Amino acid sequence: MTDFVNTYGDEVAEAERVLAEAHVAQHTLFRNIGTSSVVYYVPIAPSAVLAQCEICQGDTLHLINLEDVATLSIVVLPSMERMAIEYAYDTLVSEVTAALEQRSAPPSVTYALYHSKLSHWLVPDRSLMAYRFAPDTVLEWRPKSPEILIRVELEEQQQKIAFKVLSSQTVADLLELVLFQMGNRSLKPQVSNGVYGLWSSRHGRWMTNSAVLAEVPDLHNDTLVYRVHWQSIQVKWFYGNDDPLTVLADQGMTVAGLRHLCCQLRHTAWHASYNLYTRWLAPLDPDQSIWTLASDIGGTDNFWFRDTPQPLTITCSDNSHAQTVPWSYGIPLRLTLPFICRRLGV
Repeated sequence: MTDFVNTYGDEVAEAERVLAEAHVAQHTLFRNIGTSSVVYYVPIAPSAVLAQCEICQGDTLHLINLEDVATLSIVVLPSMERMAIEYAYDTLVSEVTAALEQRSAPPSVTYALYHSKLSHWLVPDRSLMAYRFAPDTVLEWRPKSPEILIRVELEEQQQKIAFKVLSSQTVADLLELVLFQMGNRSLKPQVSNGVYGLWSSRHGRWMTNSAVLAEVPDLHNDTLVYRVHWQSIQVKWFYGNDDPLTVLADQGMTVAGLRHLCCQLRHTAWHASYNLYTRWLAPLDPDQSIWTLASDIGGTDNFWFRDTPQPLTITCSDNSHAQTVPWSYGIPLRLTLPFICRRLGV
């Protein structure tokens, strides 16, 4: 398939030249119609003149080989059975649904093909080729269910979007849809280590990802705010080769709270000298906010959990003399013992 942009002027002659080179009997041009959220592509009759097709400046026409065969993945709900189908340029949605009904749809339930990323039920009398699905598109073969109009405020971008979702979907599905819609608008979350969630303005609380939308009260009257719920923080252990600890920190977590969590996971670390440090080994104030620190030092940086060396007095077995040495409680004894022996002249 080849795309070219209509620039007017000699567009008819250019289109005829391209079609002639591409063997016109095997190709046709498709043009886009539809809304900003769901765009269809329909064939242009060979006898049509582009100037009379209501083509706008910047529209893209698609040259499609009539002999091309595409592959599409379909997931059957609720069994989650996955299948692949092949379709030609003139294969209608209704033809595919008829085949699926014979295979997997109970007689008492109305099934249809659903594009979850676009929140769109496929139109039976349209061709599959008209949707120009991406190679990784997965459609759902699922029971028809009521739709809910959802309003979402993108807090960081100061924009609002609205779309319809199925009442049987979950908040987690809604989060994926919001992220997909942001991608269509070339928008990205601004906090690289952020775990985003949906905040209910009407009820003043975070929505649970596993909640089914049909069970959320007054959802159609609510405005959901897409904002950072957690920040993913990594803490490295200063000694040893253990994997870093990944913590989901909410807005109220302080250095003291994160230190307490690290102490619980490291039972040898209850000594009061243990603390959290930046990667430059600068100690952190216990009352500092983890979110503020993550913003200041960069969300991808690590915190270090280590002890501050403390003075420790050690004597020989014969008590001949004693030495006070700075002792790091987190360093294995096998690493510090040679140093102690040298200090004591053993």
